Amino acid sequence: MPSSIELVLPFVNDLDKAFSQKLEDKRQTVFFNKGEVITTQYDLGEDFYILLEGGIDFSIKVEQELEELIVGSSHRKFTPIGWSGFKEPYRYATTVTATANSELLSWSHADLRELFEEFPASGMRFLEFVAQQSQSMLLEIRKVLAQLVPVSEQSFLDLTTTQSVEPGISLEPIDILRRSPFFEVFQENELEDFQEMGVKHQIDRGEKLFRQNQPAESFDMFMSGRVALVYALDEDNTQLDRRIVSQEGYLVSTGAFTPSGLNYLTCVSLSPSTIFRIDASILKAYFERKPETGLRFYLRLLWYYSNRLRSARAKLIRIKYDGEISSVKNLIEQNCTQLDVLSELHKVPHLLRSTFTLQDALLKLKDLSINGQSLERRLAFLALDILTEVVRENEFYNGLSKTYSAVVNAPKNLSEKDVRALCADSFIEVFEKTNYSLSGLENLPDEPAIFIYNHLQNHPFNTLPNNFQLTLDSHFISSVILHKKYGNPGVRVVRVPRGEEYGHQYYYERLGHIPVYTFESGSRFDSPEYRKKQRQSFYDQAASYLENNTPIMLAPEGTSSTTENSPGAFKAGAFLLAAKMKKEPLIVPVAVANFDKRLNRTTFSAVVKKPFRISEKVKDVNNREELTAFLIEYQKTFKTYIEEASEQAKSNPWSDLLNS
Repeated sequence: MPSSIELVLPFVNDLDKAFSQKLEDKRQTVFFNKGEVITTQYDLGEDFYILLEGGIDFSIKVEQELEELIVGSSHRKFTPIGWSGFKEPYRYATTVTATANSELLSWSHADLRELFEEFPASGMRFLEFVAQQSQSMLLEIRKVLAQLVPVSEQSFLDLTTTQSVEPGISLEPIDILRRSPFFEVFQENELEDFQEMGVKHQIDRGEKLFRQNQPAESFDMFMSGRVALVYALDEDNTQLDRRIVSQEGYLVSTGAFTPSGLNYLTCVSLSPSTIFRIDASILKAYFERKPETGLRFYLRLLWYYSNRLRSARAKLIRIKYDGEISSVKNLIEQNCTQLDVLSELHKVPHLLRSTFTLQDALLKLKDLSINGQSLERRLAFLALDILTEVVRENEFYNGLSKTYSAVVNAPKNLSEKDVRALCADSFIEVFEKTNYSLSGLENLPDEPAIFIYNHLQNHPFNTLPNNFQLTLDSHFISSVILHKKYGNPGVRVVRVPRGEEYGHQYYYERLGHIPVYTFESGSRFDSPEYRKKQRQSFYDQAASYLENNTPIMLAPEGTSSTTENSPGAFKAGAFLLAAKMKKEPLIVPVAVANFDKRLNRTTFSAVVKKPFRISEKVKDVNNREELTAFLIEYQKTFKTYIEEASEQAKSNPWSDLLNS
């Protein structure tokens, strides 16, 4: 056992001697064997520990999972354990298990609270040290997250520029300080002191407020606009962990309180933004004069780091279990004993479980984050942070629902052509709120053409309440490509639905698309005579549209698949159609990728390739062997187009922002 605490903790020699002695008297040196549990998640946080030797794992319970999820490990000397006991609800946030025979220092939280009250200046130093060590834990989990989700698999939807404060509204720092969850524990005179010490700082889009691994000289709070906090694991910016900030009162820089005094992150503005900055040396000097305020400040830093850790761990849950909702449920369960039994927060996990009630849950959280009681505001704020990607997907889902409703409820006197334009305009708005990659627009011909594309499956998440799925790839082509280029979204060739697919049927009938029967359409396709008649009807309709300068969209596969398995075997329909026309039209290939993925897991991508005429590829389309050979070879060629689209989606817009 160490003879004196001064020989163990590096900061103790600078403290009040009476405080140091009492800290020595009340501490214990404890030992845990490998595999022993030090703290258990949700248990009352009675003791605080500092690791001296050995190793530990941090783990959390995940709903419906048998094994706990390891969310962190450490062999670092002075790693703090059980510091959630410094703040409400005074319960351990994780289970901590020894991964090696370990030696720790221990105090009861009750003893530490008494010491801090008696010696606020020394207590402030103690908590400053704990906060510094806690930041190192945040850095470690950011490293893990950066490796788990490569940039090529991330959504860039959050690069969309928005403004969080309406034009013409000028907020003063004191207004934001009063509403900021971080500062809610401070008195009005203290908030006025903070405002007096700081300045409003304006940054333009693309400007860096600070850079990773550079000296941290200020304490920064977000006021308005939109900024990204980005941790880069590698110099090429291919492994990133990032958070988008648009909520007023959010802390964007606490780097001045790290052990190294360096920023762990880069802060880059995504739109013109306002930041409230306090010089770190001025702030620390203020705490020297007012240690009671400084003590509460460092306690609040621990609260903030705890929230950031919880948010980062929620990302781990999402990556492994798709579990943002489970994270929110665990968050509310952990605090349920402090919440009023009538609190609307108790309803949120249940509302989150269905896409039909998801919007209700998010609206409830937004309202509680502003108008709730103190604990409700904090929990709602953190829940919205955890649900960032869910919010984005919900906005996309709502856009799909509104588009469907606009089409099926379009006025009866509106022509099919006008309904198609209405649908395309709506989808342009929906897709502009996503991130997508599009190239090859220079290959679009001026004359009407047949557009062929590989058809991708829909992700189940986007299924509407009537079990209908709007095909994202075809609507992307018709709206973002065709409608923007020609002022005409064209018409599609669509499968005649089965009787029970009434939502499908009415939607496409209202759009006036060309129906074709397939084996999936039902028994009517069994008749050879009917199939022949239907094919001729299809050729006649398609020819009529092309002659009237309306593009035709057709998926040669006749079925859908994943990006990885696309394209399937090509059928001859699209090419026979082109050959039968009096004036042979161009065929324009459009390769699409990732429209089968969830919005927040990918980047939608499309590549328009050079057009051709079927007569350039096949001398005699009536020669079955020649046509079949072409279809087999062209399927292979189209596969390379899809691979090009997939690679295109892996471009990294963060790299330009971070390196500029």
